[in-house]
Amino acid sequence: MSQATFAPFTGVGWAPRWKGTATLAWKRGPLSANVAGRYVGRYRDYQENAPNNHNTGNTWIVDSSIRYEFGAAEPQSHRRRGHAYLALGGVNLFNRLPPFAYTGSWYDYSEYDARGRFVHLNAGVRF
Repeated sequence: MSQATFAPFTGVGWAPRWKGTATLAWKRGPLSANVAGRYVGRYRDYQENAPNNHNTGNTWIVDSSIRYEFGAAEPQSHRRRGHAYLALGGVNLFNRLPPFAYTGSWYDYSEYDARGRFVHLNAGVRF
């Protein structure tokens, strides 16, 4: 099992032994979608602030997005809208809070994001 360490001035970092992303994507014509699961494996908590036996990690966070390209539905010779698109997405869809850790912020800010669920809408044009 990995051990979290706080060493900002030594240049020595650490990472959980297991960390990864599994993604499923789909596209048909102008519509595309994807779902991603981000995993952080179990690791032993920081010991610098308070010696402890606490393990943290072993969490999944789910992200997703859907995108529609307006010009992709038209034949190549009739593309008046160029490559305009509209995309809707979400990060941490199930609003999973970071697990507790013995740090000043009460969670491991090197592995997790405290903002919770984040939904975004993007519109744009590619030239």
